[in-house]
Amino acid sequence: MKKVIILLAATFFSTAVLGQKKSVLTSQVFVEAGQNLTVLKLRLRDKNTNFQDTAYATCINNVARIERQLSRLYTASMDSQITPKLKTKIYDQVSNYNDLAIYASHSNSLDTLNAVIKFIRSDLSLKFTGAFGSETDNHTGLVTVTVRVFSERTGLQMPAYEPSVKPEWSIDPNQLISINPTTRASASILPGRKLFVIKKNGVKINERVVDIILGTNQPIDFYIP
Repeated sequence: MKKVIILLAATFFSTAVLGQKKSVLTSQVFVEAGQNLTVLKLRLRDKNTNFQDTAYATCINNVARIERQLSRLYTASMDSQITPKLKTKIYDQVSNYNDLAIYASHSNSLDTLNAVIKFIRSDLSLKFTGAFGSETDNHTGLVTVTVRVFSERTGLQMPAYEPSVKPEWSIDPNQLISINPTTRASASILPGRKLFVIKKNGVKINERVVDIILGTNQPIDFYIP
């Protein structure tokens, strides 16, 4: 119930504060995200007035780690091997971090702050090869995911389900990617913490949060009674 309330608040915030998303993203989005992470960190310090609240101190430290990870992602995006398609996807993800940083900086809920900051840090860590949270390997790329729906009764794949994917936490509805119906449902996406949803005739049937890991081709399986 708590996450539902948070997500409803995020939806309202996107309409009331963020406004419309820019149609063309550039590397400037890294600058904007960095600035808004700095604002978030300052507001967290204001809330932690006596510097003894470990919950706020943990949030501040995690934002500092996010700033370093974002710098790594910028370095990766500047690599000569990065295709324009991949670069656009990276900018789009950073735009989501920017939106979430603005949203979190306006929130008075410690639960919301923790959830948003934890998501951004986890999602960024999954963008790279190497150990989880490593700050030395700047390689990133796309992962092919295939969404499959099986009958629990027969074990056979079921056609005509409508999959979609988006970051686990997002505000902008443009972050949602529709995938071809099963049984030909595949897409190339950036690694990260993703929410997969399957629908039938427009009605949501099920959803899963999955860590998409770089260097793998991942099947996302659903089982229907």
